[in-house]
Amino acid sequence: MRRSASFSSGLLPSDEQKILKKWGFIKRALIVAHIIDPLIEKGVFTPDQWISLKNKSAPEPEKTEEFLYHLLKSKPETYGIFLSTLACYGYGHVANELEGHGGNSVNRTLSDLSDRKTVGRPKGIYKIYIQDKSVQIPTGAAADGEVPDPRNGASSCFSGSASGSLSSDGINGGGDRVRVKDMIKMKEDITKELREIKEELEKQRSEDKLSLKDLERKHAELQANFQALEKSKEKLVVQFSDCQEKVENLKALLDRKQSELSKLHMENSKLNLELERRSADVRKRFEEREIERDELAKQLEKKNEEYKHLQTKLASVKSEHEDRLNRLKNVNKGKVMVEKELEAVKKEKSTLEERLKQHNSIVRELQKASDAKIEELKKTLEEERLNLEKKKTLLKQKEQECLDMEKKLLAAQKENESLKQINTNLKEKTESAEEQVKLFKMRQEFLSAPMHRHLRNTKKPVIQRVTK
Repeated sequence: MRRSASFSSGLLPSDEQKILKKWGFIKRALIVAHIIDPLIEKGVFTPDQWISLKNKSAPEPEKTEEFLYHLLKSKPETYGIFLSTLACYGYGHVANELEGHGGNSVNRTLSDLSDRKTVGRPKGIYKIYIQDKSVQIPTGAAADGEVPDPRNGASSCFSGSASGSLSSDGINGGGDRVRVKDMIKMKEDITKELREIKEELEKQRSEDKLSLKDLERKHAELQANFQALEKSKEKLVVQFSDCQEKVENLKALLDRKQSELSKLHMENSKLNLELERRSADVRKRFEEREIERDELAKQLEKKNEEYKHLQTKLASVKSEHEDRLNRLKNVNKGKVMVEKELEAVKKEKSTLEERLKQHNSIVRELQKASDAKIEELKKTLEEERLNLEKKKTLLKQKEQECLDMEKKLLAAQKENESLKQINTNLKEKTESAEEQVKLFKMRQEFLSAPMHRHLRNTKKPVIQRVTK
């Protein structure tokens, strides 16, 4: 049965001191996820404890610190299980540090078995679970880096203190032969590892192909970039030559500007002389202005005297103003009397307004009566309007009929005129036909009568024809 982890007793004081002395080293070197499986299998750690520790978002050293705290609170035999687990899962150096052996000690833990060369077996990592912490590799044949193989007739590699059975593999500590089941299991492990290695190689090969294609693409891009840079270099060379020409032009321009600057300096000296001359003129004008200012000060004194005289006049005007103010007060008294009379008038106005309201009420009643009569008149007018509209519609119909008759009459007149025209045309045609008939008769008579008669009578029809 699996042992349950209880944290009541705690480790031995010596083992606890070993862990506490190497606390920081274990935090930095150990990853709990790598060694948790055998500890759960042997009851040192429960699955719930591991899941709660795994789901925490803390960094790995803090998780290791919490793991060590639980380890300190576990049973005394847990320390040996912890050491054997470290040795079997690639943390032999941590176990050596805890035991104080160091990295160069002859006595190595079982974790070094995974790094040694084996005799008669393929290379690989074989996990061995050992319950007793005192199991060590003997210093005989294994000192040269080889482990004795029982299949070659070698005796057991464990000392008398390690005579316990490897319960997980079913190998007897005192036996010197390997079972067939172990051989088959070893073969399956080897084939599985070879298959995994092959898959990993295939995966790496596909990744290498992809990286090669990526490198070829990058090479093509770099070549295109190099050609673009060559073109840009040619452009920059042309631009550099243009810049050199511009620099030479600017140098010539600078020389020209310097000559102009020297000319300006000469003009500036001339202007300074002119400025000095004008400043002398300004000083003279300033002195003249000072004289004018003195004269204006004298005039100001005269104006002050006139101002004092005006103040005396203002005092007399103020006295006159006070007299006028008294008169105005008297006028205001008369105004008060007028206001009283105005109030009396307002009272009369209020009485008149009341009478006006009464008259307005009478007018409203009369207005209502007149409104009623107006409504009746409106109704009668509306009826008459409707009758008029009916008559208008009838009149419009009659007018439309008249228009239709006029149109028909015009059409008949047009037809009559066309018939008249046809009649006149027919008359003309009949007249022309009659003339042709007469001519035909005359021709017949002419042909039937003698020649002299014909000559005598030729003028007569012509005259008749003309008269017609």
